[in-house]
Amino acid sequence: MEISSAYWHELTKQTIFISALLGGFSLNVVVALLRRKRNDRIYNNIFRSGIIATASFLISIFSMTNIYMLTAESSPLKYNPSKINLLSLIGTSTLFLGIIALLIIISLSGWTKSKGMGIFTSIIGILSFFFIMFTLV
Repeated sequence: MEISSAYWHELTKQTIFISALLGGFSLNVVVALLRRKRNDRIYNNIFRSGIIATASFLISIFSMTNIYMLTAESSPLKYNPSKINLLSLIGTSTLFLGIIALLIIISLSGWTKSKGMGIFTSIIGILSFFFIMFTLV
């Protein structure tokens, strides 16, 4: 089953918006951690996850923008389903990688405060992961 150009166009518009929004949140975490200048294991892992999330969302934005331009009605570029499939695979997988990195940030954030908050945020992160996976099935 081949997906129509109009559907791709609308789907990529939504994905670009979601990736940009989540990428902004991820970058905000990275900048906040840069200002704190703490150098312990939890902060370093949160920082790494923030960098992975930000980079993943940026890749998703650019790959989906390419699809968006290819599927525009007035596009001078030729509609190429195999190129669109490759770009959508890259964009979708990096979107989900970014979401997983954000869930890691959520799960680790409580451990910077206390053991109780760490357990709470870890449970929320794990439940969020399962609910997100459940909505994709």
